[in-house]
Amino acid sequence: MRRALLLLAGLALAGCDEAGQSGGDGGIGACASGDLIAQCPAGTNPVIGAQAVSACEGAAGGVVVDGQGQATGQCYGQGSCRVACHFAVPCRCGVASVGRDGVVCASCDGAASCGNGVCEGGETPANCAIDCGSTCEPDERRCDGEILEMCNLQGRWERLPCPQGEVCVFEGTSARCERDPGIIMGGGDAGVGGDAGVVDDGRLIPGDGSWPEEIVGVPLTAPFPRGLRATEVTIRLEDGSIHNRPTEFAQAMTTAGGRYLWQWRTLPGDPLILETFGRSTTLRVDAAGNLVNVPLPPYPPATVESFCAAWQACFGPIPEEQCASVMEPYQDRDLADPDWLVACLAANAAENCDLFQYFRPTCWASAQHPLPEGADGALNSALLVGQRALRGTNGQTTLELIDLQAGTRVTHAPLGGFAVQGHGTTKALSADGRTAIAMGTAGEDQVLMVWDVERGERRAILPQSGGSFYSMALTPDGQVAVLALNGPDERASRLISLWNLAEERRIVSIRPPPEVVGEQQGLAVLAISPDGALLAVDAQSQAAVEIWTLGPRPEKIQVLVPGNGARVSRLEFAPDGRTIALASGVGFMAQVSLWDAVDGQRWRTENVERGELRELRFSADGQRLLILAQDSGLAYYFRVFEP
Repeated sequence: MRRALLLLAGLALAGCDEAGQSGGDGGIGACASGDLIAQCPAGTNPVIGAQAVSACEGAAGGVVVDGQGQATGQCYGQGSCRVACHFAVPCRCGVASVGRDGVVCASCDGAASCGNGVCEGGETPANCAIDCGSTCEPDERRCDGEILEMCNLQGRWERLPCPQGEVCVFEGTSARCERDPGIIMGGGDAGVGGDAGVVDDGRLIPGDGSWPEEIVGVPLTAPFPRGLRATEVTIRLEDGSIHNRPTEFAQAMTTAGGRYLWQWRTLPGDPLILETFGRSTTLRVDAAGNLVNVPLPPYPPATVESFCAAWQACFGPIPEEQCASVMEPYQDRDLADPDWLVACLAANAAENCDLFQYFRPTCWASAQHPLPEGADGALNSALLVGQRALRGTNGQTTLELIDLQAGTRVTHAPLGGFAVQGHGTTKALSADGRTAIAMGTAGEDQVLMVWDVERGERRAILPQSGGSFYSMALTPDGQVAVLALNGPDERASRLISLWNLAEERRIVSIRPPPEVVGEQQGLAVLAISPDGALLAVDAQSQAAVEIWTLGPRPEKIQVLVPGNGARVSRLEFAPDGRTIALASGVGFMAQVSLWDAVDGQRWRTENVERGELRELRFSADGQRLLILAQDSGLAYYFRVFEP
C-alpha cells in the first residue's frame, strides 16, 4: 500500500517538473518561484533554493523522511528548481495522500513491522535495532556544507539549517553555527570600532536612560542534563465505570478547592513525587498516579460524646441515641484517615461549623500549606515566581503578594483609581521578590505601577492613552523593566523597550521584525533568564523566538524556530540560565522543544499527544522538566524528563 502511494506521489512529481521551471540552466534564478510554491498543499511551509535542493536530495518519491522514519515534507520540481513543502506535523507512519487541500498521514495501524529497513511507528534502537540502530552518538554534531547536523537520541543525523546570515563551522570535535563574517546585516556599524560583531538588524532605538552598573541575578544551577528519560504519569478524574464516578484524586480536588489548583511541580529526589498547591492544601501523587498521604496534625482521639457535643454546638440539641448515627458518615469518608477526621471535627467544628459541610473545606483540606490569613480567593490567575504569588484582588484594584513558604501576605493599596489587569502578562515580579510592576488602567488611560515591596512604596510612571503595555518582565533584581507596547502609532507599536525604573528613563528599544510591523497581535512570550543575561521574545508572527543579550545595546544572538508552523504559546528558562523550553501549537499538534539559547541548537522535541498543554516547568534544582496536559477534565497527563 505504502509503495503504491509513493508511486502515485512520484507520478505527481513528474507531472509538476515542467511547471517548476521557466527555462534557462535550471538555476534558482531561472525558476518560476511562484509556480513552485503554488504546488505546495494547504497547510505546508514551502522552501525553495539551496535548502530545498538539500532537503529533497535522495527523497524517495519526493517524500522527505527524517532520521526517525517520519515523513516531514513533499518535494516537487527537479535539479535546482525544487520546492520542499514541509508538513506542519510529521507523518509518523508515512503519507496516505498529498493534494492541494492538504496532507493526509497514513494510519499507524498495521504499519510495517521491525525489519523493513525504516525506523518508524514508534520503533527505537531498544525495540528494533535492525531498523533504528545507532549511526552516531547522541548530541554529536557535524557540518554538511553550510548545514549543521546533530545526532538525535535515536542515533540518527538530523539536519538543522543555520539561521540566515550564519554558516556551519567545525572546530575541534564539534560543530556550531556562527555568523558569516562576509555578511553585515542592516543597521549599525557591525565590524567597526568597539561594536565589532554586534548585529541588531538596524532595529535598536537608543534612549536617554543608563544601564545599571551591575545586574544581580539568581545563582545558576548545574547545566540541565541532555541524557533524559521520560516518566509518564496519568491521573484520571473519572473511574471509567458506567456511572463515571470521580476518582479518589478528583474527590481530593473537590475537597481542597479544585478550581484553585494552579501550580504543579516535581519534588527533588527519588522516587518521583508530583505536588500541587490548592487554596488551602497540598496534593501529592506518585509516579503511578496514586495519592500520597501528607503528614496530618495530631488530635486527641474522639468519642461519640465529644463528636456529638461539637455537632450540638453548631446545630442544636439532638437525642443522645442519635449521636452515633450522626458521626457514622464521617467515619466512612475515604479522603483521610476516618479516625483522624472525626477527631479533628470533635476538636474544631464547634468553633467552625463549616467543617461539617461536605462541599466546604474540611479538616483534611486545611491540614497542609494554609494560605495566610485573609488570602482567600482564586489563585489560578496569579503570577508565580519561585514561592511567591502576585495577584490582583478587590475587583483588581489592589495588588497582593503572597509568600507561600513564609506564610505571609502584603498588599499594595489602590492607586489613583487604576485597576490592575487580571492576566499574568501584565504583571511582573523580580526574582528577589522586592519589586513588582503591573499595568493599571482607567478608561483609555494606562500607567505602569511600580511597587517597592520592602519599603511599601508605590508610584505610577509612564502614563499614556490609547495604548497599553501588554507584556512585561523584570531583571532578577528589579532594576530594569522590559515592556512590550501596543498602540495606535504603527511606528511605535510592538516595540520592546528596556527601562531603568530608578531613573524612569528608557534605555533602548527594539523594533519588531519587518514582517510584523503594523500587526496588533500581542506577544506570546517575553522572558528574562535567571541571571539577567538573556531576553527571549517572539518573532516571525509568533512562530519563532528571538534571543537577545541584555545591556545598554542588546544584541540578537539566535532565532529559535520550532518548525511546526505553529505559534509559540509559552517558554521557560531552566535554572541553568541557558536551556530554554518552547511550547508551540495547540491540542494534539502541540510540541515542546528544548534548545540551547546561546548556540541556538535544538536537541530534543516532544509531541503533546493527548489533551491541551497546561504546564511547562523546570524543577527548582534544574534537573527535571515537567510537561502537563489536560483532557477536558477527564485526566491529567504528565511527562517528566529527568536524568
